[in-house]
Amino acid sequence: MRSSSGGWVLNSRRSERPDSGFTIKKCAVWGEPYTVYGWDGYQVRDNIDAEDVASAVFLYAENPKDGIYNIGGGPANSISVREAVSYLSATHGFDFPVTWNGPPRLGDHRWYITNTQCFESHYKTWTRKPIKEVIDALVVSERSRREFATRDAAVPATAE
Repeated sequence: MRSSSGGWVLNSRRSERPDSGFTIKKCAVWGEPYTVYGWDGYQVRDNIDAEDVASAVFLYAENPKDGIYNIGGGPANSISVREAVSYLSATHGFDFPVTWNGPPRLGDHRWYITNTQCFESHYKTWTRKPIKEVIDALVVSERSRREFATRDAAVPATAE
């Protein structure tokens, strides 16, 4: 079994590097600028929560079957950068600066959606969290990080 490298594996406890993952949620929550690299924000990726990857691994471990499996979000959990910005703004009220003219990154592709049909045909009980539920969890987690960082910065250090 392998996890596809084309989509994103997301988790609310994960911190992303600036050039990968769903860093848009951090920029939205903190009000920081977000630069879209290439494709004017129309690039599409499928997304899957790390817990959904783990559940796929457990299903396979409990009942191994022959097959070559791709694990990812699939078509139902795909979203473009523009759609993500729109969702974050409309649903969570975020207003953060977005630059749409960053250059494409070397090797970046415009569209990637994982074909999970083989795994789903062998493991019919496997489900994935919907992308909007995953995004909402990322926002809650990042808001919590911001609250702790803001609270810790506001507390003066004590001399010992």
